Amino acid sequence: MMRKPSCLLSILLLSSFGLGACSSDNDPQCSAAPSCVSPEASTYDSQVDPTDSSYETSIEASPDTDTSEGGEAASGSDAPAESALPEASSPDGLRFMTFNIQHGANASLDAIAEAIRNENPDIVGLQEVDVDAQRSGHVDQPRVLSQRTGMAAAFQFSLTFSSGGYYGLAVLSRFPIVSTSKRLLSSTGEQRILMRVDVLTEHALLPVGVTHLGLTASERKTQVSEILEDLGSEGFAVLMGDMNAQPGDEEMKSLASAMNDAWLESSGQGFTFPVDTPTKRIDYIFLGNNWPSPTQAHVPTTKTSDHRPVVVFVPWN
Repeated sequence: MMRKPSCLLSILLLSSFGLGACSSDNDPQCSAAPSCVSPEASTYDSQVDPTDSSYETSIEASPDTDTSEGGEAASGSDAPAESALPEASSPDGLRFMTFNIQHGANASLDAIAEAIRNENPDIVGLQEVDVDAQRSGHVDQPRVLSQRTGMAAAFQFSLTFSSGGYYGLAVLSRFPIVSTSKRLLSSTGEQRILMRVDVLTEHALLPVGVTHLGLTASERKTQVSEILEDLGSEGFAVLMGDMNAQPGDEEMKSLASAMNDAWLESSGQGFTFPVDTPTKRIDYIFLGNNWPSPTQAHVPTTKTSDHRPVVVFVPWN
């Protein structure tokens, strides 16, 4: 039986927000909630332990500084002992999953959580996630999914809504999440970010990135370059996300030249969008160059979002 992660539930809020208008012409999220602003000088960090029923709140001194309590665990004496770490879904490797959940617009969070549990992943990257947004019923979606899956969670926002609430990226993990941070990516429309967490597994401290790239090729090309500045040299990095681009596009070729596309050609075309009859492959998992080749890859048939997820299994050796 999987033991519960021991990381402490914390939410870190900065009280002031830098305002940069996002374009509703290029931004479907803004069209759903017309007055949204980008976080030029603010950070909302959330780490969730599904066994903890309370929040701790603090004000962050610097918007780019990780102040989560787990942030020093990787190098400090308080790092969890190896014997306390939860077990992976398999002793032979890790199962990764990326999933654009469309802020629960297509299905309940219970149904989304069931779709995740059915795949038995170790680490999940989520895109289009809401926290306390009016359009999704003021629900803390990462916390609910954490509780429904029994996994630890972290969240970073890319937009705030004038009606209140946050929109961004999240990670679910069977293992403790010991730090979380974000990088604002160069964006011409909706503000895009790279979310990074460090996940403490029984074998290694893994840098895991999640992103949701822009809608134009030139924008995505710049964003890929910025992401590779952060993750490209990390041998055991994992990058997951909705890239809004297909494998033959130049920006995806650049990404695949620096990291390894985890999809297996033997598993089919990997189409993920649109959900009813997918004809495009725009959701990906990439691996740093120290990872062995994946041995399994598939696209689950769940229709709980407008995208289908991607799942890969990667052995340790």
